[in-house]
This record gives sequence, C-alpha cells and structure tokens, in this order.
Amino acid sequence: MKVSKIGEAFGAEISGIDLSRPIGQDEFTDMRAAWLEHLVLRFRRQQLSDPEVNVISNIKVDGQPIGGLGDGEAIWHADMTYVERPPMAAMLHALEIPPSGGIPIGPTCTPLTKRWCRS
Repeated sequence: MKVSKIGEAFGAEISGIDLSRPIGQDEFTDMRAAWLEHLVLRFRRQQLSDPEVNVISNIKVDGQPIGGLGDGEAIWHADMTYVERPPMAAMLHALEIPPSGGIPIGPTCTPLTKRWCRS
C-alpha cells in the first residue's frame, strides 16, 4: 500500500490495495493514519458493490433520476449533521466522473484557516 499526497491543503491517494477484499489490521491502521493526516483519501479503480449504497446521479431514464438526490436536490449538504452522534466519515464511490466540475468541496477549512489566519 502506498500513500501519495495529492492536494496542497489536504488529500492523499492510496494505491496498491483492493477494497473489495478483507483488509488486515496493519492496512487498516495505515489507512486510518493517512486519513487523519490528509482528511480526504482517494482510492482509484475500485470495484465495489453494496446493497446499502445510496445511488446519487444526475442521469435520467424516461425523465426520472436513476438515484436519490439526482435532480439538483443536493446542491449543498453536510452528511448527517442532524443526528446526535454524526458519523466520523463519509464515502463517495464515483462510477462516472464528468470532464469538468462535479468536485466535492473539502471536509474542513482548517488547513486553509491556518494558512490565511495566522496570529
């Protein structure tokens, strides 16, 4: 498994791991450490399937979105902030990437704040 920084403020790509297979404790520990350091992790070319995954798409078939939140309903949101103990992470599994735009906004402004708001 290899961790490569991809963003100036945050983000890393993890390669050399297949997320469709069970992950060992050492790999999990390394991924968690990378997540805590970089805040956003990207895993390319993964083949994942899970019946619990919520499909979000702007693709329409017969005039109807093929997934939930697929017609502009999620212009801005923060995952599950309405529950008493929100989850500590969220996962986005992109099957199709547009040639431009469609980029999720980062999870925090902390690195930017530290850079621009020095005391």
